Amino acid sequence: MRAISVRFKDGISIVEEVDIKSYKDYYKYLECDCFDVAMNKDRTISAFVDDSGLLISDNPVCDYGTLGFYEPLAGNVVFAGGVDSDGDTLPLSEDISVMMVSNAIDLIGFTRWKKEKWLLLRNMQLIDVLKDY
Repeated sequence: MRAISVRFKDGISIVEEVDIKSYKDYYKYLECDCFDVAMNKDRTISAFVDDSGLLISDNPVCDYGTLGFYEPLAGNVVFAGGVDSDGDTLPLSEDISVMMVSNAIDLIGFTRWKKEKWLLLRNMQLIDVLKDY
């Protein structure tokens, strides 16, 4: 199944087309033990993410608003298509290219752990993400 992987190594994003053959491939490309999925606003793109992405210090946090996602995503991402009537993930549309995903990456900060609180480093300022908890 056609998908596009976004990984971060040493501050550089690596965007490539990948072939997802089973759910185990998500673990490989996300480099995680547990993943979750978010849908864009028109439900045509699924974003598979590390379920603990916000809890890993120094993870990049990116806004993918140009792809229709409401909230920023932390860490590595695998973009696939929407879902069919049975809830199965569809291949990513050929209309979505590696270049389009590369251009959609808007790095807004990094996750940080400080004084027993999770903070987001955004625009070089620490923002207390858990201030209401």
